[in-house]
Amino acid sequence: MSKLILMYYKNYLLKVILFLGLVISVIWFVSCVENSSKKITFDKMENTKWFIEIAEGCISELNFLSDKKYLEYNCEMEDSLKGCYGIENGYIYLYQEENISEESILIDSSERIGKVKFKLVIEGNKLRYLTREDFIDGEWVKSNHTFSEDYFYLKKN
Repeated sequence: MSKLILMYYKNYLLKVILFLGLVISVIWFVSCVENSSKKITFDKMENTKWFIEIAEGCISELNFLSDKKYLEYNCEMEDSLKGCYGIENGYIYLYQEENISEESILIDSSERIGKVKFKLVIEGNKLRYLTREDFIDGEWVKSNHTFSEDYFYLKKN
């Protein structure tokens, strides 16, 4: 009788282990699929154009180039900016190097834009700024600048 009970418990324990293994496998598979769909790769950003209509007739544009560089036309400043971009943990980082017309601005000028880093996220079909950091005295300093939830770019192509 005790052998029969022991065999019953072994069989029951084996079924529980198999069931738990199946549940863990399903959870792992679902989380991998979910994370892979959120992953942004360089090739998904390359040669894409994004735009935002600031006001009637004032459209800013952000262009991701194939060499991990970007160009941005800012209609409010009536200027073009350039820099490089990186992607890490589902976020896009823009490293603004300079505005294109800076070559004509004196280095000591208060009009000169320094190095700036922006953190962006894609939410559905929207590209939204999250944070800004300025390069001051050799280190990145988080800015107090906040971005409105209503300020986002839409994909053009």
